[in-house]
Amino acid sequence: MFTRREFITPLGVAAVAAVMPHHITANTVPTPSGITTRSRVDLNGAWQRYVNGEYYESIEVPSSQHPFGYSQLKRTFLMPQLGTGERALLHFEAITYHGRAFVNGNELGVLGPYTPFEFDATPHLHPGTNEVAVTICDLEPEPSGAGKDEIELGINPGWEAYGGMIRGAYIEIRHAAYLENVRLAYEIGAPYASARCRVTAFISALAATSGKLRVSLLEGDVEVVSADRAVSIPVGSSEAEVSFELKNPALWSPDRPNLY
Repeated sequence: MFTRREFITPLGVAAVAAVMPHHITANTVPTPSGITTRSRVDLNGAWQRYVNGEYYESIEVPSSQHPFGYSQLKRTFLMPQLGTGERALLHFEAITYHGRAFVNGNELGVLGPYTPFEFDATPHLHPGTNEVAVTICDLEPEPSGAGKDEIELGINPGWEAYGGMIRGAYIEIRHAAYLENVRLAYEIGAPYASARCRVTAFISALAATSGKLRVSLLEGDVEVVSADRAVSIPVGSSEAEVSFELKNPALWSPDRPNLY
């Protein structure tokens, strides 16, 4: 399955609910967001490292650090007032190698190495100053043994190991119903005269609702085909599918590496 980032950006397929983010810096005055697009609170920058509950140093996120052992990274940030039904997702692009995420002292979940993780932090956030923290195990596991396998994956005599929060972090504000992921499947008709495409949208919703799912296939900045359908969205996770056919697809070759 393609992730949302892998699918929408390189392939140029987008659904109307997946929109480009507008950034909010940590110094923004917290006001009702009233978003029409996904908004972000940037969590990159200086984080404080704590060891055994005591302040040790300040480090930049994202950055590649030498393996440190077992520590906790913390920072404060300003959170805008969420609108009715809006949700705040805490997103980490990648850490090494094992971690746990907290907001205002509430544990949200566990992070593994190298891959993105996100958590719904809405119930634990409030307008104004909040604190985010991540425990990092990059050289030794937790006292319980958690993280042992992840560390063994990363600590290898074949190369120099590194640790910490190696990629960016942010909070993304989304609507009560939003796209979690998108999947493309297709069948090529002989002799490459058409492509029958199916796009499956994976949707998360706080409440039952309805709307329109629209998919566009782009070649460069030009829309070459689109399709839409009305969808009924239940509470929780659901799927909706849209199909379309592309006539005379531009084929890929080393001389003409066409991409949609």
